[in-house]
Amino acid sequence: MISGHTNYLLGEHVEFSRWKQAVAEAYKVYGFLPFESRLVERATDLEKKGGLAKEIYAIKPYHKDSGYKEKSLESSTLCLPFDHTVPFALFLANNPDTKLPLRRQDLGYSWRVEKPEPGRFNAFVQADVDIIDRNLNVFAEMECILAIVKALEALKIPPITVYLNDIGIAKGLVTKMGFDTDEKKEQALKVVDKLDKMSFEEAVSEIMALEPAEGKSTVSSLVEVFKYKGNMEKFVKMYQKDSRFGSEFMEQINTLRELVGLLEASEVDPSILQFCPGMVRGLDYYTGVVFETYLNDAPHRGSIASGGRYNNLVSAVANESQAKALADIQGFGGSIGLTRLFDVTMREGMVDVRLKTSSKVMICQRKVRDAAEKKALTGKAIQLAGRVRALKIPTELYTNSSHRTGKQLGYADDKGIPVVVMVMSEGSFVIKKMYDSTQSDVDTVDKVVSHIEKMFE
Repeated sequence: MISGHTNYLLGEHVEFSRWKQAVAEAYKVYGFLPFESRLVERATDLEKKGGLAKEIYAIKPYHKDSGYKEKSLESSTLCLPFDHTVPFALFLANNPDTKLPLRRQDLGYSWRVEKPEPGRFNAFVQADVDIIDRNLNVFAEMECILAIVKALEALKIPPITVYLNDIGIAKGLVTKMGFDTDEKKEQALKVVDKLDKMSFEEAVSEIMALEPAEGKSTVSSLVEVFKYKGNMEKFVKMYQKDSRFGSEFMEQINTLRELVGLLEASEVDPSILQFCPGMVRGLDYYTGVVFETYLNDAPHRGSIASGGRYNNLVSAVANESQAKALADIQGFGGSIGLTRLFDVTMREGMVDVRLKTSSKVMICQRKVRDAAEKKALTGKAIQLAGRVRALKIPTELYTNSSHRTGKQLGYADDKGIPVVVMVMSEGSFVIKKMYDSTQSDVDTVDKVVSHIEKMFE
């Protein structure tokens, strides 16, 4: 076992592989082109955005006599990226002629130096979608969130809730408390970000300790607004006539209302979309709409998919000569923490990891002593495997014909292979359905193939 890294058993490997394929296919349906981020970046580039410098892994030679000079390492240390978004932004900064809009998906590893705990790893798979363009509009938010919701549906996990907010709303509410410096506003927002982990009184007390210009009653009423979680329209009815909130606040609220409406029009269940003005995440990253997704049956496990609008990330990671020309490039993206979600669903008993193979059919042959007969049966087994594989049905050829039939069937049963074809002779085949123990006898390869094709139509 290696702490902070996945130590999957065989069935878990099979299921996690299925998850990755299902998510990639779901993203593909929404037009997100496969894009693999570079596996290493310079430390100086990764430190330009994100505030995660202390969590970055550096890559250095293992052997002292590797031929690398320490001086060269210090000047351009290569590191493992902590997410996919910064490497993507670096790609765009280095390829400014890339045709926009650009929709991409990226399923791969990220690395972070942090204390491992349940659901938190040092190396983990993220499944990202992003849309990059100039003058990006609300359709980008809708498309990314929609793709993520549909990908989660494809995994057949339990019900979810998607919480929506706009960073501007949170910053506006903090400003109403009377903080007049960016430092104090950021400190107050960090308190807001912990609302779920503290009582109402504790939150008010911590914010008052930051010495806002407004009194305790105003701060208390605004903390009450921050703690709201629920239907968007209900919130509007509660606060649209509140004199404390001006036109800019309502404009941001209406942008979120438009987003919710677009998602509902795209057949997203309205009940899973909730407004959460106290959701503050990625202040170093995000500039607008943000979202977080939770499992309804395990909210204590934390967010399993999240993202937001980043309007200045590409220009921020570009060099000085590029930055001005890239200043109007905007992006919205989200990510399913696939490793985290898989860990959570296993801990909560929500995922079946009993299947130990991707094979749907296994071809085996009767044990015989005669060398010529054995060669003939092997030839039929190979022919049959080729014919079934031509149908694009995952097929396994049992490789040890010296084993008894019972042992071969036991192997298929242990792996969870649903159908076994036994070559008994050149003109005799048994098709056995492992899930109900029924079997059929046929006399030609063509008939075997026809039977299997109908099973998996």
